[in-house]
Amino acid sequence: MTTFQQKILAQLDKMKCLPPLLARITLAVVFLVAGAGKLQKLDRVAEYFVSLHISYPLLSANLVAWTELLIGLCMLFGVYARTAAVPLIWIMIMAMIKTKGDQFGKFSDLFNFTEFLYLVLAFWILVAGPGEITIQRWVNRLKG
Repeated sequence: MTTFQQKILAQLDKMKCLPPLLARITLAVVFLVAGAGKLQKLDRVAEYFVSLHISYPLLSANLVAWTELLIGLCMLFGVYARTAAVPLIWIMIMAMIKTKGDQFGKFSDLFNFTEFLYLVLAFWILVAGPGEITIQRWVNRLKG
């Protein structure tokens, strides 16, 4: 490996905190917006859930909306991000089954679904953790 390549890799190594941060911010924005949008239109969401044959549609709409908001906050601040990734993964699996099930023919079809991307990002955070840039780490450093 050349010196130039080593310098590039050293610079990239200094930025390894950015990918998990960007993944968390992406998920945070998506789920904060989705949760807030559902809360503003609970009746419409409940009607949509009826069309999907989801039990207790109004309760389910509330549960999904508040869960999405909480997940978004956890991802944004990096607090309990791994824990929040679990229901996020479940929501994405159910969303794909309920809304995209008829579009799924082969494994490669998954890569056409935005929900699958969110699932992959959530799985990464579940396995690798929220990264170095989190409110939780900042508070722990202040505590000493």
